[in-house]
Amino acid sequence: MSSGCSCFPHWPRELEARRAGDRDTAAAGCASDRRTADPWFATRRGTLVSILLKLALCWALIGWTGGISTSYWVILLLPVLSASTTLNLAGALGVTALACVAYLSFTLFVDWGRYEFTQQAFAELGLRMVFLPSWRF
Repeated sequence: MSSGCSCFPHWPRELEARRAGDRDTAAAGCASDRRTADPWFATRRGTLVSILLKLALCWALIGWTGGISTSYWVILLLPVLSASTTLNLAGALGVTALACVAYLSFTLFVDWGRYEFTQQAFAELGLRMVFLPSWRF
């Protein structure tokens, strides 16, 4: 019997985990290679550091590409989805709140003497803030 596609060497093991109900193993997916490369990332502290590092890198990318007006704000879904699949409800909600605060922090860098927020801009910002938490549930 074949062990699955060579692109996904852990695929049969992941399916078995899903059938058995082991949520943590099934949610790891292709990230299992990272966990086997360094077992520290399999610990709770390692998982939190990994998610916070993703959040910091996303914040830097958004800042580099235009701040509050960038179209790269969607990249904040990476730490939110990572937290949703690896942490409990409180941890996932905390990371989601941090992602929202990280995005809203770019309003501190806006030159208000040069720019203004119109009603359409407030609506856009509101939609973005509703969109990030909606991926958790």
